[in-house]
Amino acid sequence: MIKPKVFVELGTHFGVSYFSFCQAIKDDSINCKAYAVDHWKGDEHAGFYGGDVYDYVYEMNRLHFEGFSTLLKMSFDEASKEVDDNSIDLLHIDGMHTYEAVKHDFQTWLPKLSSSGVVLFHDTCLRKDDFGVWKLFSELKDQYPSFEFIHGCGLGVLCVGSHCNAQLLKFIDSAKEDPLISKLFASTGRKHSLEYQNNHLKKIINKEVPEFAQLFYKCKEEDYSEYNSFSHVAENKNMQFIFRFNDPEFVNSIRFDPLNNYIKIKLNSIELFLNNSKIDHPYSLSSNAFRVDGSDYLFVTDDPQIQLNFESKEPVEIDEVRIKVDYVYKGNEIIDYLTREIEKKTVLKNILKKAKNLFFK
Repeated sequence: MIKPKVFVELGTHFGVSYFSFCQAIKDDSINCKAYAVDHWKGDEHAGFYGGDVYDYVYEMNRLHFEGFSTLLKMSFDEASKEVDDNSIDLLHIDGMHTYEAVKHDFQTWLPKLSSSGVVLFHDTCLRKDDFGVWKLFSELKDQYPSFEFIHGCGLGVLCVGSHCNAQLLKFIDSAKEDPLISKLFASTGRKHSLEYQNNHLKKIINKEVPEFAQLFYKCKEEDYSEYNSFSHVAENKNMQFIFRFNDPEFVNSIRFDPLNNYIKIKLNSIELFLNNSKIDHPYSLSSNAFRVDGSDYLFVTDDPQIQLNFESKEPVEIDEVRIKVDYVYKGNEIIDYLTREIEKKTVLKNILKKAKNLFFK
């Protein structure tokens, strides 16, 4: 409806939402300049990650949207100095989600909005931990024409410009009066989400998307979460992953997810470091894998996990984890491997079958 001339997103990560905006700009032939702002290092809410994520986003942008889309690899405050006042028609705020952080982002970028400016706040429905977008949006929603989509994690729409698009303002009034409008967006979003998941699984099977290894860590007796994690693209058969913390952390346990796919791996080493010195702290390993061919791990799941359990109950201070892995088989290769193993053990399988028949008689 608003056909913005300038669109800015604060916090892009893998680019899921940003590239959705770009696709809409492209499909509807909107004369718009789009800017993604992120330092591509992560934070406490999104999790920390390496440069592979930026490389992936950069390549996607280069291939599909380079004509009108620009990636600004810097902090939000640094980027605000590069953008003219009164120039942005649509701003999507999706950075650090504490109340203080999102309020700072809103106040910093408010002068950059045009007279028809609209601000979108992501995650307005999340009220866990120190998430505070909901609190800021509740303070602002009565100061400006606004509407909140409550499906998913929530999306707040705030019309801050003095001359916002009349069609959009009419839509907001209608959506507040008729709950079916919000439900239409929710059901359409659900449809797209299911289609995406289906296509994503197909691409994983055909190995057309990057496959990621992740490291999760616990600082207290809590569940593992994406907020305390790192990720790297697993692109080669033989990989060394280096997961670096911004500052030393006292961790209680570590979990390594070697891939988001079925795999057979040889785990060569896991090393812990503090200030570039290796730490020899005793630990044991547990996993959701089958141990095969000696020391190999066979994962018949798309969520493989290897947990490192410290023998002492005291947390261990580290700032770097290095893991060496040989990816023996990935994805569809696992099916071929299992088929060969079953064929090798035909005699054993027949003996087992006879034993079961005798037992059940």
